Amino acid sequence: MAPSQSDTDYPDDYVHDDVKYLLSWNPERLDVDTGPASTRGITMSSARLPPTSIPDPTRTATNNRSRMNTGTRPASFYDKHLADKLVLKHVKVLDTLVFDLAGTVDKAIMDAYQKGIQLPSEQGMLWTRGHIKTQTTYAEADFLREDGVAEHYKDLAASFCLPVASTLALHPSFSEWASLLRWTKEVSMAKFAIADGALKLVKHSTHRNRAAWDFVDNDKGALLAELPARYPDIAIWEMKSLTVGDEKVMGEIWRMGLSSRTFVWKVCKKGFCEHKEADLMRMVGTLAKAPGVDALSPPWSLSAADTSGVGSLPGSQRTDDAGTSQPRKSVYVESTQSSLGGNNPAASVRSSKTKRKHPSPIPWAHGDTVLPAQGGGGIKNKKKVVDDASFQGKAGEREEVNAQSFLQQAVRTNSTIIVLHSGNHEIIGIRHRQSQTLYISNVIEPHAATPAYGKIHVGLYIAALWDVMDRIQQDLQAEEENGKNNPSDPPPDDGGEGEDKDEDEDEDDHYPKKRPRTDQRARRFRSTTRGKRPGKSGARSGGRTAGGMTDQDVLLTASSRDRLLVHLCYGIYLSPGPATFMRKGAEQEEAGEQVENLNDSDDEESEPVKSMDIILYSELAPGSTGIVHIGEMEVEPFGPTVKVAVKLAFSKEHKSALEREHRLYSHLDSKGVSGIPQSLGLFVGADCDGGAEAPYALVMTYAGVTLFGQKEEILPTVKASLISTLKSIHKAGVLHGDIRLANFCATIAGEAFIVDFSHAGKSTSKAARAREVAELCHILGVEVNTPRKKPVPENTVEDEIGLRRSSRIKILKEKTQAPTG
Repeated sequence: MAPSQSDTDYPDDYVHDDVKYLLSWNPERLDVDTGPASTRGITMSSARLPPTSIPDPTRTATNNRSRMNTGTRPASFYDKHLADKLVLKHVKVLDTLVFDLAGTVDKAIMDAYQKGIQLPSEQGMLWTRGHIKTQTTYAEADFLREDGVAEHYKDLAASFCLPVASTLALHPSFSEWASLLRWTKEVSMAKFAIADGALKLVKHSTHRNRAAWDFVDNDKGALLAELPARYPDIAIWEMKSLTVGDEKVMGEIWRMGLSSRTFVWKVCKKGFCEHKEADLMRMVGTLAKAPGVDALSPPWSLSAADTSGVGSLPGSQRTDDAGTSQPRKSVYVESTQSSLGGNNPAASVRSSKTKRKHPSPIPWAHGDTVLPAQGGGGIKNKKKVVDDASFQGKAGEREEVNAQSFLQQAVRTNSTIIVLHSGNHEIIGIRHRQSQTLYISNVIEPHAATPAYGKIHVGLYIAALWDVMDRIQQDLQAEEENGKNNPSDPPPDDGGEGEDKDEDEDEDDHYPKKRPRTDQRARRFRSTTRGKRPGKSGARSGGRTAGGMTDQDVLLTASSRDRLLVHLCYGIYLSPGPATFMRKGAEQEEAGEQVENLNDSDDEESEPVKSMDIILYSELAPGSTGIVHIGEMEVEPFGPTVKVAVKLAFSKEHKSALEREHRLYSHLDSKGVSGIPQSLGLFVGADCDGGAEAPYALVMTYAGVTLFGQKEEILPTVKASLISTLKSIHKAGVLHGDIRLANFCATIAGEAFIVDFSHAGKSTSKAARAREVAELCHILGVEVNTPRKKPVPENTVEDEIGLRRSSRIKILKEKTQAPTG
């Protein structure tokens, strides 16, 4: 439905009719069918129609009850290790947020009009009214999971809004409606986990958008040139399925902004750790990154939530209370108030078929206000949310987990705006870094939103751009004043920053390294009995460290420890408590011991279990079986440390592959194969929430730096060592399966290692072995030494004796058939 004349200072015909329609557009509601499969085609809307009517196309998401999921993701492993200055400490409801976002559209149009810019007359990428109607009516709506909801949002709202938002914010003088923005499910920091979508800037080299780039003014263009490297994700989305993100769940999240109870950030259960904080930081040599800057002139007013006190929370129980800096009032608020009143066309447009039939306890985005009950207990007589097996937490935990994950998405990508979307319900969040506050909108029903959903999201895209350009400008000014890089830049992916380089190592970490060595190669230790320290055959012959242990002693002791404590100390992470893992196979024994300790009536304190402690100080890109981290390991308090690699796996597929890789390392170790990392064990996480699956951790010795991308020429000794190692692997009956330069490592000392056995498998095929050796020689630029076939001499009786039976028969036939002279 096209909007009526608005209370603005620009003529009604200044804006394209199709743009007006989009700014009053709401998607249709998705209904969940819980009936049997045979009746899924009958929708609730069509069942209400008279028999003579032609039903509309199906708008039903076919989730039958047996497949319905009403749980949510538990707090992820990485969420629990955020630095204290990045965790959520306050939640506040900002009930003016959707109006502020919608107002940015009128502000952008008014700015273009006052500058004498004629908005594009050519259609370009702008969706017509007819196309929007058709796409809305016939779009696929059969969704079982979050990815289906994400596809639906991308196909409708994102596709419609992108060209309008991009044109109004960046290139209004261009001749046609175009988009320099894109909405994608590829989030830049995917290795940190579960954001489902992001607003990004398209590449300047994209041919269809080059002309639009020429119409971006110089000031904006200079800031946009910095955007991909600094803040590649302008805004991010977390998707929920229709049943997980239902009215109850969204309402619980909203009520958190009204309640006065303390928000508790979920962390790892405190495992016994003998590390002292000062010593931990000395070993790590790095501090968590600063939270970054907030926009000085954001396109929303935070003062409304701050001055009212509604939704204000005390400091988190995890740390002491933090002072809240007063956010600066938005410069955009005053300029948009005239277009946000009751005469706003977007606020008056609502389809009759999408009106709410029953009153809701939640204040939706059309201006309802609900105050908390006395004492901050939330809404009176509210129902408890019952979780299914996907997350069996205590009552009230689910909204905390959602809020924690909600903010964590923004922290990972350093984004300000994050959208929690579930098809029929949505909450928009604003992250304020300095006060560690999450401001949330009222719950939005996209099909019945006022202002209209199309206008809200066009405004959201524009506001996200303004916010990120404001922050980039601050970054550039700070760098110019300080003469150094901005501390809010995203952490590098190479894992080299903040690395301890005390051992002849001045290159970036990439892959695990075999056990350290001094002037003499340490003898290989192979432990066959878990829990028993090996004999002197595994001792290192080199000198001892200050702690009285050699590096090899540390490795041998670690092999006898069943408990592993892991700290994350890099980038945005600084673990408040270590993650606890148990050696696979020993976790059942540990559970039994805990039961015995609980039943023990003695008052004496039990002796703490000996553990191996690892501080991870860098994270590499995810691989085929998990995410590799580099760190330091110690087995005694304040004792010597050894550099190790830890590969973490979270999904069932990755954990199964990691377990198989561990078995291959153990098999190769039993065959005496050198030139590969030494596996110190496979461990299972013990800090799990409800139905969450425990991650796996494979601990290996550090293997140096990958040869991929190395500028220096590879030493001949390194090449020969790699070929020899590969042949030893083949002799042990294993094919590596992934021969490429990234899987070959070397140290400055000249040691060479083959790593990553995630694609390896047992094989006795001589042809496959020969192919791998030939492939390795080709990569290294070494000539393949293939044995030459000996010339076949004149057939004699002596020569024929050594031949195979088939060859002798062939020669015999040739002799009998030879013509006689």
